[in-house]
Amino acid sequence: MLKAKASLPPQCHFGSSQATGRRGFTLLEILLVLLVISIAAFAVIPTVVESMNGSSVRQAMRDMVSLHHYARSRAILDQRPMLILYDQDTQVLELLQLPPRVQTSTADWLEPPMQPSDPLTLPGDEEAGAIVPILKRPLPKSVQLIEVEDLPQENNVWFAVYAPSGMCDPHRVRFQDQQERIHEVFVQGFTGDVRIGDEP
Repeated sequence: MLKAKASLPPQCHFGSSQATGRRGFTLLEILLVLLVISIAAFAVIPTVVESMNGSSVRQAMRDMVSLHHYARSRAILDQRPMLILYDQDTQVLELLQLPPRVQTSTADWLEPPMQPSDPLTLPGDEEAGAIVPILKRPLPKSVQLIEVEDLPQENNVWFAVYAPSGMCDPHRVRFQDQQERIHEVFVQGFTGDVRIGDEP
């Protein structure tokens, strides 16, 4: 009696790459892919960095506008003058509340000129003569304060005072970004309006 012999189908080889039709990547192909990715990254990174720097500049400008609006509102509501310090050495904007006085301009409020290191109290009544620090806003590293026009200045610190009427001496603030581009902020004295960019 003949016995049937079990046999595998022809051309069936287990473990062979020919059975699946697949093969691995060669080292050269992997290196080419990495090269393409590197080139694309170097092309995109400068654009991303510039976009981030531009975002930092815009945010710094918006923060300064908000600071001026807040200073003006506090001066009117509290009926006490508010002082904004532009410190070029420390690259910090600082807001202080001054004691009430009957003065008409920034130069009058700051006679003699006041320094950030001055004591926080003045002669006379302790409460009425207090200089109250409100807040500090350091500028981002991508932005540098370079100049403030039309304000009194002492030791690289410019002084802007909002009177209880809401008025402030008009001035222009210049900043520089990492690409050495100049950005300007204009403060209108009578209305207290603050604008970024070209003067209206």
